[in-house]
Amino acid sequence: MKILPKNKQAWLRLLSLPFKTYVLGYGLLYPVWLFSMPGRPGTIGGPDYTIIEKYAVGYFISFLALIIIAIIQALTKDRKDAVWTVVFAVLALFFAATGTLHPSFR
Repeated sequence: MKILPKNKQAWLRLLSLPFKTYVLGYGLLYPVWLFSMPGRPGTIGGPDYTIIEKYAVGYFISFLALIIIAIIQALTKDRKDAVWTVVFAVLALFFAATGTLHPSFR
């Protein structure tokens, strides 16, 4: 059983895995968290949105890392993985932008 990758493309896929997991993991958990909070945003007992702003910083970091990895993948002629990495980067940017917007928008 081989655990470590053997070529550059496989190493880039392995390097992008934590960032892609962060994007999908919190993206799927956010609606569950939102509906578990009592009340409406901006009211006493409403959701605390400060935690979302902390996760948004992680999304900006993930966006930058994924864009850099996608550029390297495109330069190494690994186009299919580069396209998927860009898709995850766009998702990270979307989640970061909606996480930092005013609570009434959510």
